[in-house]
Parts: sequence; structure tokens; C-alpha cells
Amino acid sequence: MLELQALLEHIGVLPLVLLILTVSALIYALRQLVFHPLADYPGPKLAALSPLPFVFSNIRGHSHDDLLNLHRKYGTHVRIGPSIVSIATYKAQERVHGGNPHFPKGQHYKNWQLGVAKPGLTPATDVHDHAVQRAALNPMFFPQNLKKQERHIQEGLDLLMEKLYQHKNDPDGVDINFWALAFSSDVITDLAFGETFGSLKAEKLHWVVEQMNKFFSMILVLDSFYRILPSWLWSYRESLVPKKVTAQRQRLAEFAQTRLVERMNNTALREDFITALRDVPEEKRLNDAQLRMNCIGFIIAGGETTSTALTAAFYFLVTIPRAYTALTTELRSAFTSPHEITATNVSALPYLQHCINETLRLFPPLATLGIRESPGADVDGVWVPHGVEVVTPQWVINRDEGNFRRAEEFWPERWGNLKEGDGAHGGEDRKRACQPFGMGQRMCIGKALAMMEMRLVIARTLFEFDIELARKVDLVRESRVLMVWNKAPVYLKLTPRYTGPQA
Repeated sequence: MLELQALLEHIGVLPLVLLILTVSALIYALRQLVFHPLADYPGPKLAALSPLPFVFSNIRGHSHDDLLNLHRKYGTHVRIGPSIVSIATYKAQERVHGGNPHFPKGQHYKNWQLGVAKPGLTPATDVHDHAVQRAALNPMFFPQNLKKQERHIQEGLDLLMEKLYQHKNDPDGVDINFWALAFSSDVITDLAFGETFGSLKAEKLHWVVEQMNKFFSMILVLDSFYRILPSWLWSYRESLVPKKVTAQRQRLAEFAQTRLVERMNNTALREDFITALRDVPEEKRLNDAQLRMNCIGFIIAGGETTSTALTAAFYFLVTIPRAYTALTTELRSAFTSPHEITATNVSALPYLQHCINETLRLFPPLATLGIRESPGADVDGVWVPHGVEVVTPQWVINRDEGNFRRAEEFWPERWGNLKEGDGAHGGEDRKRACQPFGMGQRMCIGKALAMMEMRLVIARTLFEFDIELARKVDLVRESRVLMVWNKAPVYLKLTPRYTGPQA
């Protein structure tokens, strides 16, 4: 004790504190850069020392391009945080999202569950809980059940066309993202609750839809807190959420509960998703809390992602004349009136599907398949230790010339050959690398519905209108990713071409 006091008197308290901090920082840096299990992974040194580069990249909305640049500099396996790696290969994607042992969802998804006792399908981290929910919800998306719902989707499509006709002369053009989001959110609520949000009719997005970006921003902020704050402070995360956000979250839950109760009590309504759920054996049915959270999830995911794909598809088509001409020729040769444009008929049009596939490759609604935690496993030839978070960025994988020739180009013709190959050596593209709906047990449950909507909207719009850009925009460069896409506005000039009777 006397020696310490003498030392303090000799050199002073502040210099001693600075010395201790410096030595501690050097020890931490040495551990992270030399002795950490991820020390051999290439990547920026600052990312190995701190989560701040990863957090700032996400908050700025440039994580997709930042990851692309990192992989082009450092290779396929990159350390992007103290305990998180990005692996941009198709084999890694298959291993992490579809392999065995299972790569579970971890704390990143628990951030979605804040204040929720029974999480829905997407944020569920418990494997058994997810399997039970998936089994109960699958019947909603069986082909025979979706076929029963086509009439109601077509009603929404008729109204969408009516609104596009009404706004064709708007001086700024038609905001196609707004109308695509109004349509897709109306469709999913019609199928889930037996009535739409009325966004198309009112020409205004329902407040629930308007809250979506705030919902994802909240998750992004919470994820940032989780990565930056010490673990003991993270236990107080509920108090970090603004009261206004908490109130809106509660309002959303109450809204979904009210709509569900009304729908469940009304047995006279037409068949919809709730009807399909009633056909599930009682012992496999979901409880009210799970139903409520999944309905909210369907609204958020089903509306936003489908509208993103539609916006991107129209953008690429009007900016690539060759593809636009090929698709309009196919559509206008196949149909003579709108009533012929059915789900069955449009599914038989190859070039339409090629355009959708290419859109999902070049502008995937989710730029990165969800973060997973490693159980301790080899991923495409490199060991990923237990507990390390793993990202498999679709944005990067889909732009890899080793997977796709002319990878930065919108080239639908690449999907015309079913052969699977190696894009790096002049052969066929490695098409299985493109997985916009995910894969394995966590594959998007609404894939068939999303495909149906995209085919119908694109086919009907291009059958009834000639379209072109109303104002210059670069969707790819001007959009940001804040969990989901914050898209640059795409305004279209619409010129009616079909003059016959409507469907």
C-alpha cells in the first residue's frame, strides 16, 4: 500500500490512469488481432477491434455496398466485426441456411422480440417453436388455397389498374412504389383478415403500412445498442426504446388482435387464410398471441418485399429497352384482353419469369439473408467458431462473376437455360447461388403468393400501358438498406394502349 502511494505521489494519478488504459488497450488489441479465434480472417483491422464500422455501415444504409467492396478487397471470407464474419459464396449460403448442424437465429432476432412473449415465425429463435408455427401456417400458402384467393387478388388488381388510369396524366408521373405497396398491403390484409386496408381506394397508405419503416428502424437501433453497449447495460434495453415507439408497437398489436377477433368470430365471411388455419387439427393450431404476431409479420413482410420487387422490375424494364421489348412482345402476343391474365396463364410465360428472376438477383428485397450464429462448423473450407455471427450477403453473391456472367447487368436471358454451371469459366450461370427467398427450414413461407402477385401485376400493367421513366433515377445507387430497402422514388409515365373492354 505504501509502495502504491509512493508511486502515485511520484508520477501522479492521471498519468498512471493513462498508462493503465494504454496497456489495457494494447492487451485488448493483441488479443483481438493475434489470439482471437477469428484472427486469421482477413478484413479491416478496425473491424476486428470494434463493432462501430459495422454499426455505422448499417445506420448509414450502405451495408450492402460496403460488404461488396470489402469482399472485392479481402476475398470470400471477411471479418466485419469483433465476432461477426461475412462469407460470400454459394456454398456458404447453402451450408448456413440449409445445412446440418443447424445455424440458429440468435440475439439479432431476439431484438425483434422486445416486449413480445410469443414471437412470430420470422423472429422465432427456438427451432421447435418455429417448426410448430411453420406447420400450422403452411396450409395458408398451399397452391389449392392460393387458387381460391385469386379472385380477391384480381379484384385488387382491377382497382390498381383503375387508379393507374386515373393518375396517368399526373405531371410528375406515377410513383410506382407507392401503388405497388398499396396493392400488396391490401392483398395480404384481405387474405389475412377478410378485408383490405383500403389503401388503393383511399389513395393513402394505412397507418400500419406507414409504420413499417419505423419498425425496422427500431430494430436497427436496438441491434446497434446490442453491439455497442456493455452486456450489463443491455439488460435495460426496454428503457432505451422511446415511449412513442413503444406506444406505436402496442397500438399495432391491439389493432391486429381486434382484427383477428372480428375475423375469427365471423364465420359467414368467404374463405381466406383464417379458414385455412381452421382446417389444421386443433392440437396443431396456433394460440391467439402467435396468430397476432404472424399476421403483423405477414403485413410487414408481404407488403414491403413484394412492392420492392415490383418497383425494381419496372425500373429495370424501362431502363433496358431490349428486355422491355421482349417482355411486352411476349405478353401482348399471349393475351387479347385483361380477363385472360390469370395466375395460371401468366405462370406459363417464360420470359416474364426470367425478368422476375433477374430482378430478384440484381435487387433482392433482402440484400442479406438473415444473420445466423455458428454452432462451430466448417463453412466452405473455413472453420467458423461457436457463437460467431455469420452473414451471407445476397447482394455480393449475386454480383460475383464466379457465379454469374455479366453479373452487374440486367440480363433475363441468363435464366432461359436450365443448365447449372460455373459463370467464372464462360459456361452457364450458377443459378442456385441466387436465393432471394432464402432456403432450408427458414425459406420464405409466402414465396408462392409473392410470385403470383408479381406475375399478375407486371403482366397486367404492361398489357394495358406503355411505360417509360418520367424522371431520371438510379434505383441501385440512390437506394439505401435500413433492414429493408429505403428506395429512391421511381416515377413512370403511363400511356394507355388497351382500348377494349376491361376484365
